[in-house]
Amino acid sequence: MPYLRIIFNVLIFGSVLFFPWWFTIIIAIFFLSVFNAYEVLFWGLFADMLYGVSTPNFFGIQFIFTIIFTLFFICARILKKKLIHYDI
Repeated sequence: MPYLRIIFNVLIFGSVLFFPWWFTIIIAIFFLSVFNAYEVLFWGLFADMLYGVSTPNFFGIQFIFTIIFTLFFICARILKKKLIHYDI
């Protein structure tokens, strides 16, 4: 199964560079549903370092992707603990 994790990492790297933000978020959600994907936090930080600007729409916060991916990661951990199907 490590090859699948590598494929997801390459896919999310390509989506951060070449695809719109909503496609990257969808891939991150799939990645979090399949694995305990700590890498998602790195990819959020990478996207913010690459494209992040502080805007008044988000109260001047620059690290929007990092915050979103961190929230997704925490929610995925909590949901996986509640579900019987996943073993953490």
